[in-house]
Amino acid sequence: MEKNNNIKIMTVFASLLLLIIVVSASFAYFGSFNVNLNNNVAVNVNAYSPGDAVFTSSATQLNLQVPAANMSQLLNGTLAAENTATLSVNLTGAEDLLTTCTYDIVYEYDSGSYIYGGTGTNHVSKNGDKEITLQVTNVNGTNNYASEKNFDYDSSWSGLKRTLVSGATISSTGTLTSQNISITGKYYNLTISQSSLEGKVFTGKIYVTNHSCSTSELPGIPITSLMSTSTQDVHNSNGFRYKGANPNNYICLDNQKSGSCSDSSLLFRIIGLFDEDTSNDGTNSSGIKKLLKVLDTNGYGGTNGKKWGSSNNWSSSTLNTSLNSDYINSIINLNSKLTDLILNAKWHLGSIDNSSYSSSSMFALERAPYNTSGSSANLISGNPETIYAKIGIIYPSDFAYSFEGGIDFSQDVTSLVENSWIYNNQTFVGGMFWTISPGMMNNTATLITSNGKITSDLQLVMGTYGINPTFYLDAEAINIVGGTGTSTDPYHIG
Repeated sequence: MEKNNNIKIMTVFASLLLLIIVVSASFAYFGSFNVNLNNNVAVNVNAYSPGDAVFTSSATQLNLQVPAANMSQLLNGTLAAENTATLSVNLTGAEDLLTTCTYDIVYEYDSGSYIYGGTGTNHVSKNGDKEITLQVTNVNGTNNYASEKNFDYDSSWSGLKRTLVSGATISSTGTLTSQNISITGKYYNLTISQSSLEGKVFTGKIYVTNHSCSTSELPGIPITSLMSTSTQDVHNSNGFRYKGANPNNYICLDNQKSGSCSDSSLLFRIIGLFDEDTSNDGTNSSGIKKLLKVLDTNGYGGTNGKKWGSSNNWSSSTLNTSLNSDYINSIINLNSKLTDLILNAKWHLGSIDNSSYSSSSMFALERAPYNTSGSSANLISGNPETIYAKIGIIYPSDFAYSFEGGIDFSQDVTSLVENSWIYNNQTFVGGMFWTISPGMMNNTATLITSNGKITSDLQLVMGTYGINPTFYLDAEAINIVGGTGTSTDPYHIG
């Protein structure tokens, strides 16, 4: 049967989607969580709790009315009416915690309303598969109406209800988070009779239901994100390194989230982020990982210093043994989490032999290829090229790279040394401190002097000089959860 051009205005949906639902209750927090900021267990937290969170939703009315002129069009599938409403879902989470709420969005017909599609009392037959449609956008979760489709009653309905979206989520870290969800209804003109809809009123509402919330620790900022050239004083120089006189590179390895370091023995400074080989058993390679290298801010051995060893073989040196027993045990006793965070990393044992090099030349000589003779000799015959260990001391190149800008160490750098944060951080004993680099002469190792000279000339390993240990942390397991990197407000990790 063809359309009658004289069909009167039909109100197809006087209020297809009546969205005037505000989800709220006497409690500010829906659901429950385990621990709030004061370590108190709380369920349905009220407004006086430090862990309160507010979850609400609201929306506008969606009316879909079809003028007679639109109903008289003969072209099949012509859009005759369209309207969009916005469902707003808002969450203000608990301060300093991550609050995540999960919810469903449901349409429910009003009691006594006509029902579009299906069979039975008050059901009105549909006239096509694209006649009255619905689409929901700008929402996550399982969206049953992500694409426009007919809104007729079928087996997916439960009584008068149809789940539009299930498992949608919204998160907040203490400030207001809003989601504005668009719900669009459309009516299409067909070339067949749609008189079954004439004079019918379909009313209902869309609302948020099955909402539950939980809280957890803030995930923090990955250390790999912090260590980039977008961070002040970080430069890409054979790794991402802090440079300058006093960058904000302090990091506290306690279990606190903010404030000054709870124990000065756990206060370190970040040298940089490096791709370095690791070992699970201390002998065999387990592959390259991203590692955060940190430097102790307290002199090991204090003002008495330490001997390097009895020969210039670092693998058998007394200092290497002491660092990987006494020293590491002392800091792990303060924070047992460091047992897993400090990794067995590869330490390169090439010699730079003298200070007439740039930082990049030093870096190269410390590493393979190794030569035991000639002008490019950087390894004493019989000494190991590398070892795996948890604790070491700095490379000469670490010191050289800590200056912002290039430094020629063949020149007198006395006037420049205070532009190096490592120089300013180190503990000098006898006017010098040790590096891990062996010397090319028997029983010598490389030192840095108080005037910034890097030398191994006649610096016997039995001498007692300053030591600041360094080690590598598993960067992929570290997040910054607080702090600004200053000495009084260091970064804290989670």
